[in-house]
Amino acid sequence: LPESLILYAYLSLEAAKPVDAMTSANTYLQHIPNGPLRDQAWSHVASAAAKTHDWTVADKAVSSLLSDHPESPLVSRTILNVAETAYETKHWQAAGRFFETLLSPGPDSPFHAAALSGLAWSKLQQMDYETASQRFQQFIKEHAGHDLAPEAGFMVGDALQRATKLKEAAAAFEEAYKKFAPHEQAFLAGLQAARLQARLKQIDDA
Repeated sequence: LPESLILYAYLSLEAAKPVDAMTSANTYLQHIPNGPLRDQAWSHVASAAAKTHDWTVADKAVSSLLSDHPESPLVSRTILNVAETAYETKHWQAAGRFFETLLSPGPDSPFHAAALSGLAWSKLQQMDYETASQRFQQFIKEHAGHDLAPEAGFMVGDALQRATKLKEAAAAFEEAYKKFAPHEQAFLAGLQAARLQARLKQIDDA
């Protein structure tokens, strides 16, 4: 039965057998081109490809989901899963690409905060510190009440410091301290602001 191919793909993913999952899902897509479970098949292909680090296949599967099944609830969940798999396996460029794709529906999407945070961290790992800082700033602006907002506030300063923009970093740490106190990340931001201000004073006095 066609449904058994999808079930087998799902069970193979759960059993950490991505190659078997991809084979089963692709068999469904090849033999039932207009089947009602195509969105699930493409989702399994994307997830399996991510597990095997085949980002070309993952890109194709995600593109097919977006173009052929834009209303499927599987689309965003699949992209997030692929992005997180890429990040966890230190494929930062691929992670950033998928996180950025997940931003497309806009801030009202329930996946937007996770996508924006993931993109910011991916840029940081790629040593694109200025872009990372901008994305963390965007997170604070669009998700100010989120649990991750204090961390994002700290990371704005951290990314700017890594970019050797010390004055901007000190100002960002101070802003995070004022905005998110008494959160622990705000306390750390306050400490870092004081350290950088002292360092900048030494530079000015030299």
